[in-house]
Amino acid sequence: MKNTKHQVSTERRESRSKMKYIMFLLLSIVSVTVFAEEHKPLCSITDVSAPHYLLGFELAELAQNSFRNIGPENFMKKFSEKTYLKDLDRIDLSKCDSNIQTVKDLSYINDNSIEHKLDVHYKNNHVSKPIIINIHGGGFIAGYKEMDSLFANYLAQRGFVVFNLNYRLAYPTINVFDQIEDISNAVKWIVSNAENYEANIDEMYIAGHSAGGVLAVAEALLCHDEKMRDDFNLDERNYTYNGIFLDCGAMHFYINNIAYWGMRNMVFPKGYKKMAKYHYLIFENNPKLSSLAKTILLTNEKDELREMTYHFKKVLDEHHVENQLIDVGSDGHLGIIFKPYTDQNQKVLDAIQAFFEI
Repeated sequence: MKNTKHQVSTERRESRSKMKYIMFLLLSIVSVTVFAEEHKPLCSITDVSAPHYLLGFELAELAQNSFRNIGPENFMKKFSEKTYLKDLDRIDLSKCDSNIQTVKDLSYINDNSIEHKLDVHYKNNHVSKPIIINIHGGGFIAGYKEMDSLFANYLAQRGFVVFNLNYRLAYPTINVFDQIEDISNAVKWIVSNAENYEANIDEMYIAGHSAGGVLAVAEALLCHDEKMRDDFNLDERNYTYNGIFLDCGAMHFYINNIAYWGMRNMVFPKGYKKMAKYHYLIFENNPKLSSLAKTILLTNEKDELREMTYHFKKVLDEHHVENQLIDVGSDGHLGIIFKPYTDQNQKVLDAIQAFFEI
């Protein structure tokens, strides 16, 4: 009898293990497919024009092999790291202006973690300048500040002091709420150290690409919502933003489809739907959204998240937030980040400065 019970117990454990494995594969398929869709030219998929279900099967095979070799916790990190290295190869740093001073890898939290460092890009001309705080994208699970280094250089050429941030990447232990805390801590450091880089804290703008757009809006909302600060256990702040710039933002990440369901289950903690912190990020239901500063929305016809930008414009309009949507060209999801030097993207930057009157 004991042997029978032991056998049943063993079978149940094996069954649970298999179910966990299957769930991991499913989450890997849908989550990496979302990530790959945002980085089509970058992923090691032979035919990026293939239907999503074919892309999913290829990623499932990759996930299966990686699960066996390195485990589920490291699979997404390995995949995103590989993609990040391909991203860096596409950036033409020869286009940078050497007259722009760059101070790299400043720690905004004293733990010496690379994920808690930032770079500063600015003209060292002894003139006080407006600030842009830049938050990279990567689906919350990938990317580093170096991805936006060329973009930051071109913003600095236009007279901004650009603070280009790293933050902890999500999954398996870090989540989006932790990232919001990181951004807040980075800005606190920037406000305290701005004078060292000729930066004017009374003229601050915040920019976010893709998933970074969600973090940028969350950071801006924290300036106007005491309850949100309390729920995130963040200090009162004595600053605000003059404007927000969202490039190809993942602003409707809470959309009801299986791919983004998979992503949310990887980048938010268990039970997130019942958490107050999460509900602040359902922007259309957040009454404090009306407190946002003037906002620029940027997309183009080949941006995979274009519909999200249009959705968020509607949300801003409904909350009476002054905004402007710029939908030009066909550079894709990473266009202005990787190619800010093109004539078209220079005109886009002109339009942004005109909108903000800077």
